[in-house]
Amino acid sequence: MLSSLALFCKVLHYECVVTKVALLFKQFKECMVTAISTNCNEIAKLQSNFISSQNTIIISPRRYGKSSLVKEAAERFIKKEKGIVFCFFDLMYIYSEEELYSKFATTILKASSNKVEEFLQLAKNALKGARVIINTGTGEPALEFGELIYLNRIKPDRLREYVQQTFRSTGKEISEEICNRIIDTVENHPYYLQQFARNIWLISGKRVTDADFFGAKQAIKSENLNFYNKILEDMTNYQVSFLKALLNNEEHIYSTGVIHTYKLGSSANIRRMYNSFTKKGIIVKEAGKTIFSDPIFKLIAGERFL
Repeated sequence: MLSSLALFCKVLHYECVVTKVALLFKQFKECMVTAISTNCNEIAKLQSNFISSQNTIIISPRRYGKSSLVKEAAERFIKKEKGIVFCFFDLMYIYSEEELYSKFATTILKASSNKVEEFLQLAKNALKGARVIINTGTGEPALEFGELIYLNRIKPDRLREYVQQTFRSTGKEISEEICNRIIDTVENHPYYLQQFARNIWLISGKRVTDADFFGAKQAIKSENLNFYNKILEDMTNYQVSFLKALLNNEEHIYSTGVIHTYKLGSSANIRRMYNSFTKKGIIVKEAGKTIFSDPIFKLIAGERFL
């Protein structure tokens, strides 16, 4: 009887912990969407485009919160506008017009009604005036047929406020100094900020310490290590040298000095590697400067090659 009671208590404790962690992750996501929308002030613009049937293309590096921003705008919109249905689906593996219509119709059915008659009428109406939102992380819009919205990096003070607010809501304290170190490490990247903050929350007590910061930093590297190691191991010697030049913040990568120092071969070879790195999402051009799109990849590559 005692053993059964002890087991029941352990299960109950586990369920409470899992529930608390799940709620925390929900808070992280909600606060991050707020930070993104406050920084960019794009929710109002999206909602205006919903009303005017203006197609919209949102551009940013991967994992900057494009989908979350659109869904937040949609959720707010349907609270004010009754009878509006939003359908979300991925166009990545759709290769024909027939596949597009099929996916579109199926998504409408799931989002609106399980009655065939209602669905058919809704599908007819929707296909007449569909409003399209495209999220792209490539930096190059696939189809230029709408308003372009560029999501920029969130300002550090907004991110700091987001982290501290979320920790306080769960009874934990994190100093401004440690918040700044997290933000600097992930270079204002919203996805990795959430991941880093989550790792710290899981291992910290009531007050976050330096040891918690370094433990969480090691954890975020470990979580992404296998994926990035595969990319790094598949690189040629030229590509590794080019990567080293980028890690050393060389600004004039086509200059004779850089080509000679890193043994990059020729300007044409650099152009091929630059295009390859861009296509793989390793680097991106921001404000006229080439930067790493993924700060954790940069962190792992820097420790391996520098």
